[in-house]
Amino acid sequence: MVVFAPVAISTVKVQIDNVYIGEAVHSSGPLYVLEWDPFHYIGGLHKMVVQAVVSVHTQLNLIS
Repeated sequence: MVVFAPVAISTVKVQIDNVYIGEAVHSSGPLYVLEWDPFHYIGGLHKMVVQAVVSVHTQLNLIS
């Protein structure tokens, strides 16, 4: 997965069809990886949700 955020990302969580698959591991730059078995999802359409969680200690200055 390629995950971008304006602040530091602490974790990236992945769900497929409302089932938690695991936490992706930071590889380099915006790239996060998670091993999964695509054979569980051969037929039909599926929904993948990727949730990027930012650090609670990160401060955002969004005043323009």
